[in-house]
Amino acid sequence: MIKALNKARVILAGLILSSLVLSCSSVFSGGTSGRVVDAESTSNPKEGISDVEVYAYTSEKDRDSDFDKWNKVERFSPASKYYARTTTGNDGSFVISKVMWKEWKPVFGKDGDVSEVYLLFYHENYGLVKGGTLIVSDSTSDSIYQEMTKTKISTVLNINVVDVATGANTSELVHVKVTVPQSSESVPNAASVTKETVIAGNGSMIISYPRDSKPEVSIEYFMAGDEINFKACKNGDGEIGKEYAFLENSVVTKKIEGDSFSVHLYGKKTKLSVPEVHGTYGSNVSADDGKVISMKAAPDGTNFVLDCGEVTTEARPLGTSGSQTHGNFSGLGQNINFYDDAYTGKYAEIKVKFFADGSEISGSEKALKSNVASYSVNLK
Repeated sequence: MIKALNKARVILAGLILSSLVLSCSSVFSGGTSGRVVDAESTSNPKEGISDVEVYAYTSEKDRDSDFDKWNKVERFSPASKYYARTTTGNDGSFVISKVMWKEWKPVFGKDGDVSEVYLLFYHENYGLVKGGTLIVSDSTSDSIYQEMTKTKISTVLNINVVDVATGANTSELVHVKVTVPQSSESVPNAASVTKETVIAGNGSMIISYPRDSKPEVSIEYFMAGDEINFKACKNGDGEIGKEYAFLENSVVTKKIEGDSFSVHLYGKKTKLSVPEVHGTYGSNVSADDGKVISMKAAPDGTNFVLDCGEVTTEARPLGTSGSQTHGNFSGLGQNINFYDDAYTGKYAEIKVKFFADGSEISGSEKALKSNVASYSVNLK
C-alpha cells in the first residue's frame, strides 16, 4: 500500500514537472524596415511617399479587424491595443525597431525565433492597404517594399483676400473656412471635410478630394477677432446699383482643378474714415476770422449726430506778396470714423453739415465719399 502511494506521488510529480516544461514560453523582439513608394511614379526608383503611418501587428486577426472598421473617409485610427507604429520619412523609408511576441515553441529554442508581422499602411491621399513580412528576433530586417496608389488628389489652394475699394490685398486678419466634398462613385455619401486658416491678405492651404471627382468647394470668410470691420462682398457681379453689395452669408463656391489653384475673395471695410475737410468761411473779410466752424455727420443718412470736430477760422498770408485771406480753416473730420455695413458700392458716402459759432450754415449739407482723403469747401 505504501509503495503504491509513493509510486503515485512520483508519477504525479513527473506529470507536473512535464507540464511546467511544456508550458514554458519565451518572449522575443525584433524589427523591420523598408520603403513605401507611389505605385504610379515614373521615376527610377519610384518616388517615396512621406508621412505614411505604418502599423505592425503580431495578430492577423487584429490587423484585419482594424482594416475592416475603417470607413474610407475619416482618418484611420486603430481600435486594437497591441501594435507598433512609425511614420515614413521624406523618401518613404521607415524603421520599426521593436516588435515583441510570445512563442511556445521557438524555431531556435530559447536562442531565437521567427515571427510573421501583419502590416497596415495609411496615408490621407492613398488610403489604407495591407502588407506583411517575417522578422527574426534580435535583428532589424530591411525587407519591405510597399507600393500605394493614390485615392485622393491634393491641391495647393492659394487664397487672396482683396479689398475692392483699393484693388489690393487687405491687411486685415481674415478667418477662412474651406469645405471640401469627399463623395465619389465608390463612397457616394461621404461627409465633407472642412479646413481652416487665418490669413492677412494672402495665404495657402492644401486640400484633398477623391481622384474621381472635380469638387466645388465652399469658402466662408470673415474677419478674425471680436471687432468686425471688414466683411465679404461681391466684386462687380451684383445687380445694378448693388454691384459690390455685402454677401449675406459670407460664402462663395469655387470649382477646383489642378495641383495648384488660386482664388480671390473680395471684401470691403465697414469701419470707414471721415475725409478731412478744409476751406474758407465768409466773404474773405477780417470779420470772418475767429469764427468757430464745426462739422457733424449722419452715419445713417438722416441724423447728424456724429461730432467731427471744430476749428477756428484765421487769416493766412497768400503767396510772397504778404497779402492775406480771411476765414481759413482745416482739420475737420480728421481721425473720425464711422460704421456702415449696408453700402452697396465700392465706397460709402456720409452726409455732413457745417456750423458757424453753433448755428447751422444754410445750404452747407454735403455728401463726402469715403475713398476721398480730403475735401476743400467754401462756406458762406
